[in-house]
Amino acid sequence: MTYIVHRKAGEIFTIEKQKRNNDRIQISVPVIFAYPGKEKVITKNGTTFDLSEGGMGFYTGKPLQKGLELQVHLPDLWNFPKSSLVRWCSMKKYNLYRVGVSFQ
Repeated sequence: MTYIVHRKAGEIFTIEKQKRNNDRIQISVPVIFAYPGKEKVITKNGTTFDLSEGGMGFYTGKPLQKGLELQVHLPDLWNFPKSSLVRWCSMKKYNLYRVGVSFQ
C-alpha cells in the first residue's frame, strides 16, 4: 500500500492511504494502444503521465470506456504490448482525455 504525506504550514501532517499497490513514476513517453472495433482493430496514440508495475496513466484524444480491454505498447520501454483494462477515463478539455489502465 502506498502512503502520501501532506504538509501544510502551521500544521503537523496527515497521512493519506492510497488505493494503489505499486509506486508510480512520473514519465512522459509515447504510448500506442489498440482495441477491437466493429470490423477491425483500432490503433491510437497517446502520451503517458505515470507508470507502475500494475498499470499506467496516459493522455489521448478520444474517450475510452471503462472496462475496455486494450493492448498498450510503450516502444521506448517495452519490446511487446501488454494486455490492459481501462479503469477510468476523464475529460480534461476538448479532445484531451486522461485514462488509467491496469495491466492484466
